[in-house]
Amino acid sequence: IVEDLYVEVESAQPDASFATPVAAQMAGKAMQAGAYVHKVTHAVMHRMSADAQGVLAVADMQAFLDASAAPSDFDEHAMVAAFWQVRDPGNAGTVIRSADAAGCSTVVLVDDCVDMFNPKVIRSTAGSLFHLPILTMGTDDFFAWCDTHELAVYAADVYGTDSRQPESLTDVIAAPETLAGAKAVLFGNEARGLTKEVLERTDR
Repeated sequence: IVEDLYVEVESAQPDASFATPVAAQMAGKAMQAGAYVHKVTHAVMHRMSADAQGVLAVADMQAFLDASAAPSDFDEHAMVAAFWQVRDPGNAGTVIRSADAAGCSTVVLVDDCVDMFNPKVIRSTAGSLFHLPILTMGTDDFFAWCDTHELAVYAADVYGTDSRQPESLTDVIAAPETLAGAKAVLFGNEARGLTKEVLERTDR
């Protein structure tokens, strides 16, 4: 996936040492994997990215997407975190990182969400983006995908609808048997939550 690695060195001299031991270690592993390693000064690194911490990678985006495909099936304990129309890059990165920490098997960005490759999203994931499958799809496709994979869709919503009242999280946790089976937990937009139309399509 990684094609080139730019690593900061201490000076512009041809034999300059890598700026940090970690950078040297990463460069060594990249060369072993067949990636081309470029030595660059701090000034060059800063021009390439103001946020890079001494190492910058150029990766094949399509290869990354292929490698991070979701499982073809889920076991009975699987949990998917889905986010509908999350717009803020920092928020998107944070929820991806949180889903990873919570043991979710996949993250789905549903409908008009921020680009998962937005630099702020990538930084906010703190690395979770690279070892957790992340899918993007429309609302209809999401519900169809959940049906195909036999995932019950639970809405994280405090208001509910006229026909479906919200359940207390405390009550849900107190009766864990009601949470049996693979599931997708759907969270709404930061400002508007989930629409009534979306809520009516969820299982709980």
